[in-house]
Amino acid sequence: MMKRMFLPACALLATGMVHAQGFQLQYGDHRLQAAVGTVSDATGLSTVVREASSTGAKMQIKLLRTALDGSNPQWNNVDIAGTCFVQAAVASGDGNILLCGSVIAPGRSDQDALVAKITTTGTVLWTWTSDDPLK
Repeated sequence: MMKRMFLPACALLATGMVHAQGFQLQYGDHRLQAAVGTVSDATGLSTVVREASSTGAKMQIKLLRTALDGSNPQWNNVDIAGTCFVQAAVASGDGNILLCGSVIAPGRSDQDALVAKITTTGTVLWTWTSDDPLK
């Protein structure tokens, strides 16, 4: 019984991935963007976006800052070295944003856990990876 349920579930999962990729190829442009999280403060909204480009081999982090009503959009790059795959963004409690995900550092092929703290304009305050010694 377990085997019968497992195979259809895998088939559905694979179909879902194909549809998502097909959607990007049919309706998207050279960039693949995914919103990771939105943090609000008294003056606006900060939405963390991961972006992969078919014209470059790097995945990067962008920050979309808008007014509370969504007007006045401003895009900022979040400059963390390497290929970054951010999976979550939350308010840090002090008006900044905590990111977590993974990174492949320049010149390396292995992937490390990533935690970073950024401002609402995308300035990197600090980063930590699982390759760093504990401080």
